[in-house]
Amino acid sequence: STCACVEYYGKALESLIKQVKIMSIHGKMKHKRNKIFTEFRKLPGGILVCTDVMARGIDIPEVHWVLQYDPPSSASAFVHRCGRTARIGNVGSALVFLLPMEESYINFLSINQK
Repeated sequence: STCACVEYYGKALESLIKQVKIMSIHGKMKHKRNKIFTEFRKLPGGILVCTDVMARGIDIPEVHWVLQYDPPSSASAFVHRCGRTARIGNVGSALVFLLPMEESYINFLSINQK
């Protein structure tokens, strides 16, 4: 959810997964963000670690998975994050990781999402 988390997870994944290109984008990367995004879109595959800066209005073809390491603050943000997988009729999967104390988030989504 934060720029620091994106930096951390991006570096951690780079050291754990060697055969896959891993790129990171967050809101504090004003000028680099577009360059990184353009480069990522050209890749045949890879992992993009990002904050909610990428949750809306961004088109990346064929996103197969969206993994969320923290629950978004609103039901609509959850839907927009997951929606990265279903662009233009495509199918994909989304997974949100919750701590035991965050289990009530599931009820929050069902109440607040139409």
